[in-house]
Amino acid sequence: MKSRGKTKESKLVVHFKSKSHGAALERYDNFLVQKKHIDLILDSRRQQAEQQREAVFKYNCTVVSTSIDVSRFLSRQSLAFRRHSGDEGEGIF
Repeated sequence: MKSRGKTKESKLVVHFKSKSHGAALERYDNFLVQKKHIDLILDSRRQQAEQQREAVFKYNCTVVSTSIDVSRFLSRQSLAFRRHSGDEGEGIF
């Protein structure tokens, strides 16, 4: 049996540094990203549904952010979240 030597890298290390391993890892990362799936790219209905889902998600993020800002403002001013029951005019917000 031949010895590998102290300075020579193992086969696994050599493989991890190879171009083929890098390319396979890049393809795997692309597979994990749902936006790049081939069936999503080819099916326009699924693509539209994905875009609509993203739009709803962004809208929900702005709603939550606005609600947090309102809550902070009201708590800093020591104001109630609702108006008095006898008021006919507009409330605080």
